[in-house]
Amino acid sequence: MRGAAPTAGTARPPVPVTGPAWDSAAADVRTFFEKTGGVNPDLSRIPRVKPPLRALQVDPEGRLWVAVTTSDAGVTYDVYRPDGLPLASVRTMAGISPYHGLRFLAGRVYAVAADDTPRVIQLRLTGARLAGTARER
Repeated sequence: MRGAAPTAGTARPPVPVTGPAWDSAAADVRTFFEKTGGVNPDLSRIPRVKPPLRALQVDPEGRLWVAVTTSDAGVTYDVYRPDGLPLASVRTMAGISPYHGLRFLAGRVYAVAADDTPRVIQLRLTGARLAGTARER
């Protein structure tokens, strides 16, 4: 996980849902309605853009980690200081499961990988200067 310049809190462009992903969601809705006896599902309610936020979590130092939706591979977090000011945007190329929260221990971040084989991955912040410190993590 590498820390970038503090850009957290800036507006991000919406990430469109791809045609195949939208079609898959529509098929799932139709199947659900057929199985439950519903009629005429309103497919216009399926969004054409992805939600901007994926998850929120606070680490032991009181920093807020906001998983944001981007068009890049991997996962991006906007990290905020305890006083609410942006600290950094952090990105990992590892796919991280959205169903398991991050775990913070001794300056490291642990997560469950989002691939075919569930496994725990260990990440370490590098190059991101923490507010109020003279050291990098």
